[in-house]
Parts: sequence; structure tokens; C-alpha cells
Amino acid sequence: MLSSVIWVAKGIAASLPQTIDLTEQEKSQFLASAQQYQLPTEEKTNQDQNTKIDAVNPDIIKEYNLDDYDNENEDAFLQEDSNMDLKYEMDSDDIEEEMIRPTDNLIVSTLVQEDISTLQVLVYDPEREHAYIHHDYVLSSYPLCLSWHGYHSKKEDKKGNLVAVGTFEPGIEIWDLDVLDAPLPTFVLGGPKDLNNMYSQGSHELTPDSHKDAVLGLSWNSVQSNVVGSCSADKSIKVWDLETLKCLATFNKHKDKVQTVSWYHEESSIIASGGFDNHVYIFDVRNHAAAIHLEFEHCIESIRWIPWNVKNHVLVSCENGMIYCYDLANYKQPLFRLAAHSDACQALALDPLTPGLLASGSPEKSDSLKLWNITDYKPSCIYSNSESDMGPIFGLNFNPDVRGILSIANQPERKNVIPRVFNAFTLSATRQAFNKNSFVVQESTSDQGATVDIFKDSVDVVEDVPARPSNRPKKKSGARKKNRKFR
Repeated sequence: MLSSVIWVAKGIAASLPQTIDLTEQEKSQFLASAQQYQLPTEEKTNQDQNTKIDAVNPDIIKEYNLDDYDNENEDAFLQEDSNMDLKYEMDSDDIEEEMIRPTDNLIVSTLVQEDISTLQVLVYDPEREHAYIHHDYVLSSYPLCLSWHGYHSKKEDKKGNLVAVGTFEPGIEIWDLDVLDAPLPTFVLGGPKDLNNMYSQGSHELTPDSHKDAVLGLSWNSVQSNVVGSCSADKSIKVWDLETLKCLATFNKHKDKVQTVSWYHEESSIIASGGFDNHVYIFDVRNHAAAIHLEFEHCIESIRWIPWNVKNHVLVSCENGMIYCYDLANYKQPLFRLAAHSDACQALALDPLTPGLLASGSPEKSDSLKLWNITDYKPSCIYSNSESDMGPIFGLNFNPDVRGILSIANQPERKNVIPRVFNAFTLSATRQAFNKNSFVVQESTSDQGATVDIFKDSVDVVEDVPARPSNRPKKKSGARKKNRKFR
């Protein structure tokens, strides 16, 4: 299953990501930390191989001298050509495989398969409408949340490409998406004092100010890029500084697990949180007293700030499937209440390029994905998915560069290891609602709002993304467009 998904805007990723080179000490430390995984012993492997050989026809064993196979000189073939160069060199096709173009987006998702959890990075080409898995990383535990930002502390002239991952462990893993084959995160906020214990089971001594339980929500500050907010099952909210890798502040406002956290995109110090205690707190981190406190009948699933030409408007979704919209200038009554789903509304996504377009997701067997037109604060459903193969939805995110392109983290009935990508503008209802030369989102306190030009040509429907084999070195695969199309 896919537990979460986010987009990375075009032009951010390095054209040719670096490959990490480990020292012998680092290799030994990593292998030691991975010993918890039960791999077949050498004795058992040899027994299995002997069993297979014994079952082969004796004439074949004699003809190919299989009895002496293990005694042959393994380096004999090298002596035949002393000029043979064993160093792997990337040819033009290999470079084509690895290259990320300035027009490409990345789709970053967390995948859980049996006992292995991975962070996978897909390249999405909006012009050719295709994608493929470019690289991935092994996570320390079951992933619960993601947050991306272009933070870079040492090279101010270059944007970074970092993603923060929250898991069932108390540490927050920060991965550099421009580095391939990294066995460990670039750094960790909180978590075990000894990073060699990240992938080992059991309790370990934690760093000071670390979360004490699973990290359920993350939000990177879009105004002050070195700041990350987190929330946890330990009932706390923390603010982290990536320059020092230290916790700047801890807030204990909630009386139960804190499920979601979100920075306001226009003020670097305003943050919103929601928890299992049915409460939402919106406050200035410079002042520990909460500025706004909202109470609901059910626990909070998701909080999203409306990114269009309005200020101080926020969406809150709950365990009972309800969505509420508030104007924080007058929050005594919501702007609207929407009975979106019959089960928990676990995911919300607002298209930054299409004011009024909202996507919601839930674990319902049918109608788990819905699209809404929330223009003028009169929400109407323009699409409800009735496909049973969609399965429960855990995460939704709109493409920041192409309107209407939605990525979906779900648990489909058929096995699927990549996010589904859905184009909302293939639907006639979406085109009728939003394909206009201009679009008006009205302020709650005014009869007329600002005009935002959103007219662009829509793209064709996009379906599931095939995975690229991850083994290196790779076989030549020919042209990118030919072999990396969507199914």
C-alpha cells in the first residue's frame, strides 16, 4: 500500500543525481544495523543448491563437469584478456535513464510491502504524459507522513531537494532526493542518539527534545525554509531548526495524539494543529498561548490552508467524513459544513492553479475519491469515484505546475506499487466548472473578490505508472518516451 504522496515542482531536482560512496567503516556500520532482517544462512543456501544439483540428470552433471564447478579458477577468464576494463561506464542510454529534465516533476511516495517500507521517487514528464520510478530508499519503519521543501543551508544560490518523513519511530528522517543509493537519511531530527540503531528493533536512548512516539504529521515552513513543524502520538507539537538540527520549541496543547500540523503560507510563525482530542489550535509559535481554539465532535484528520486569493481561510476534515471551512477573522461559525464521506475524510488537496477545486479522500470501499467545486463557499460535488479497485485513500496532492493533475496514495484491491495519477480536467463537470478565461473566488466579507487567470489547455488522462527495474548496472532500454509510457 501507499501511505502518502507529494509532488516536487519542475526545475528543482538535479539533472543527474549523485551516487553516494560509502567508506568501509560506513558499510560495516550499515550492515551491522541491518542484521535484524532474517536472511537465508549460508548453510541453508548450500543445502538448497545441493538438492537442486542432485536432482539433475547424472549425464548432464558429467557432460558439464558440474561436480568440479566450485573448484574452477574464478579469475581464469580475466587472464585471457588482461586489458579488460571492469569499471562500469555510463553510456548515452544510461545517462538518458538517469537524467531528470528541467521540465520534469517528481512524485515522492511512501510504499509499504510486507515488512519493508520504502521512499520511492518517480520522474513525471508532463509533456509526454509518462513517468517511471527513478530511485528509492529503505525507511526505518512504517511511514505515516511526508513534507517537501527546497531547503539548502550551504549553497544559497541553489535550491535543495529534501523530504521529511515521519514514521512509527520518534525520529524524523530527512532525505536528499538528489542523492542515489543512500543507505541512511541525510540527517535525523530527534530519534535515537546512535543512528546505527535506526534500523534495529527495541528501545534506544533518544536525543534530547526528541518525540517519544510515532510522528503523525509534518509541515515544512514555506516562508522560513529552515523550519519544520511536527506532531506526534506523544501529544506534542515541535518546531525544528535544520541549521542546528535542534528543537526550537515544544507545545503540549493537546490532550491526545496530534494527527496533523500545517504552517500558514503567508506568516512564518502561524501554525495549525489538530488531534484525536477533537480540537484544533491555531497559534503563533512566538507566543505559547493559542490565538484560536476550535472544538469538534470527532477527531481531526487533516488541516489545509486555502492557497488562493483569500487570507486566513482554512479547511478541517474529521473522522466522521465532515469538512469545515473557516474564516479565521470570524471563526465563530464556519463558512460551510460539508458531509463529504460516510467514513473518515483522511486526505484533502487544493489545486493551487485552479481556485475552487478541492479533492477529498477516505477509506470507503466506493466513492473514496471525490472532487468538489467550493467556489463562493457553496460546495458542490463534481466527481465521485465508484471504482472498487481504487481502495482506501490515505494521501492526495495536486501538481504545482500543471492544473488538475492529482496524485493518489491508496491501497487498491489489485497490487500496485506506484501512485495513481488522475487528471481532473478529463471530466466534463470539471471543465464546465473551471474552464473559463477567469475565475472569481469571493471573500466572505465582500461581494466581489480578486480575479485570477487560470485558463490553460488541459492534458490527457493519466493512469498508472510502470516501475523501472531498480538493479544497476541497467540494460540499455532505448528511447525514454518509448519505454516509459503510462499503461
